[in-house]
Amino acid sequence: MEDQNESLKSQAVKDAAVAKQKNEFMRLQLEQEQKQKEENKLNHERILKSFQDNARQSVIGKEEAKNQINELNSAHQDEIQTLT
Repeated sequence: MEDQNESLKSQAVKDAAVAKQKNEFMRLQLEQEQKQKEENKLNHERILKSFQDNARQSVIGKEEAKNQINELNSAHQDEIQTLT
């Protein structure tokens, strides 16, 4: 009976140690997943900001091109009037 109690006690200690290791492993895995999630979030925010910056620059570029075309049209119209 005493041997059986010692055996059960020993098994309980081993089980507790294994459970503690599994718990620690899962905690570390969770931390790693949280860091990866945060890194992905930052990367997505950077990509989104880049797209927004590119879209803004595209709009600015279109406006500049439109202004230049209007200036050229105006200059061309003035030249045509001067010639006629």
